[in-house]
Order: sequence, then structure tokens, then C-alpha cells
Amino acid sequence: MSSSSSQQQTPLSTKPKVDPNGKYYEWLGIENWQEATAETIQKAFRKKASQYHPDRVSDENKKKEYEHLFSKITEANTILKDPELKSKYDLILKQAEYKERQQKEMDAKTKDLRESLELREKLAQQNKLKKEKSDQVLLNKEMAYLIKESGGYDMLHQVQEKRREREKKQKNKNGNSNSCQVIVKWKKTQDVTEDSLKVLFSRLFGPINIMIFKEPKRRCVISFESSSSAQKAANYDWKEHTQYKFKVKMAGSEDSETKKRELSTPTRSTSDENNDNVTPEEDNQNYDLNLRLMRLAAKKQKTS
Repeated sequence: MSSSSSQQQTPLSTKPKVDPNGKYYEWLGIENWQEATAETIQKAFRKKASQYHPDRVSDENKKKEYEHLFSKITEANTILKDPELKSKYDLILKQAEYKERQQKEMDAKTKDLRESLELREKLAQQNKLKKEKSDQVLLNKEMAYLIKESGGYDMLHQVQEKRREREKKQKNKNGNSNSCQVIVKWKKTQDVTEDSLKVLFSRLFGPINIMIFKEPKRRCVISFESSSSAQKAANYDWKEHTQYKFKVKMAGSEDSETKKRELSTPTRSTSDENNDNVTPEEDNQNYDLNLRLMRLAAKKQKTS
């Protein structure tokens, strides 16, 4: 009895193991493995075994290739014709498909989340820039209104008219010169527009004749109606200014060819800072008036 029992258990101990990495259905040429039956598997095995049997070729290299393929085909048939082994292998395939599907869904969710986050960041940055520009425009309008209400524009107009009359008398004494021009530069982080630059420099230093604004290069060539205005702009201490930190220098310090490219339109003839008809006291008075008006507007802006 014991001998007979051991003989019956021998096939169980020699039953082949399922290789999780094996491609049994693929080796037999079965595409739809979920619906593969015992009859389908047997038919596929016979076809592949007949096609790749080593006895079909005489060439040694080809024979070795066929022997390898025939071995894979035989292994696949052995696993799939056994219902228990086939069930184990089918479970491995189902688990692999489930993991692959989960990974694809996770990748899709991650992609959507990343795109959504990037879009929110972009919109937030755009809204921030719009708000900063809107605030700056509103501030400029309010400051202009406060200066107008305080009568500052009338005083500025009178000062500018007197300066124009004096400079007109000196028109024949002075040729076209870069003494009225300054080059203004600013950092990339500063939000500078042509209008804000024109308003600021005309208020602080006097009437502007021509402006060549180069936003991509973050620089601007300003031609004042007087050389004294240009000199004041170049000597102004921008470190003390609360909003803008410009670098300003006279255009005369630039290379001649560079100056021609920056400002091709001739500037109007103006009087020199040391004009005999303009006293230092008058220049200082005009300059101080502009500063007082700017400070008055800023003070009212803070208290409102």
C-alpha cells in the first residue's frame, strides 16, 4: 500500500512551476488569452510545434534556434493544458493588467494635477501684474489730481514758460548738442512705463523735448529742453527715491555711434546751464518747487 501511495504522489512532486515572467500564450500565438479554451490551446500548440519542430531544418544554426523555440512552445503547452497551472498563470496576468491600469490612471491624475497647478500659478502671476499696473495708474492719477488741486500746475506752467522764453533767446547761440540728453537705465524687476517715466522726469527736472523709450533693453534716452534739466537729472540721488532706482548719466558719456542709434532725431537747441540770463538762484528755485509739489502730493496720498 505504501509503495502504491508513493507512486501516485510522484506526478504531484514533479509538476512544473509557473514562471511569472513566462509568455505562454504569446509563445503559442494566442492573442485573446481571457477566452482561451483547452481546445484552443491544443490547436495552437499543434500548429506551432509543426512550424518550429527541429526536424524540419538541417542547418545547425537554424536547428538550435528551432530547438529553443520548440522548448518554449512545449513549456507553454504543459502549463496551459493543466487547469490548475493555467488558473495560477491567468491570475498573474490579471494582477499585472490591474497594476498597469492603476499606474495609467495615476499618471493621468498626476498629469491633470500638475497642469492644473501650473495654470493656477500662471493666472495668479497675471493677476498680480495686472493689479500692480492698475495700482500704479491709479496712484499717478491721484497724484496728478492732488497737484492740480493745490495749484501746482499753474506754478509749474509759469516756471516753464519763463524758462522757454529765456532759452528761446539763446537759440542762435547754441547748436545741436547732447548736453540736454540723459540716458536712463533700470533693473528688470522694476515696472517702468513710458508714461510714468515722462511724468516723473518732467515734474522733477523740467520740460521734455524728445523721449526714445526702449523697454526690452530697459533704457530710455530723454532730451530735455534745457541742459540744466539734464544735468539735474544726472546728478539726482536716486537712492533716496522711494519708488524708482534709476541709473542716469549724461548722453555725452556714450560712444558717438551709440548716441546716433539711440536718438536719430535732432534735439532742439537749448541754453546751457551756465547761461548768463539764468541765475543759479532761479534754477534752484524752480528745482525746489518741483520737489515740493511732488512731496505735497505724496503726503496727501498717504493721509487720504
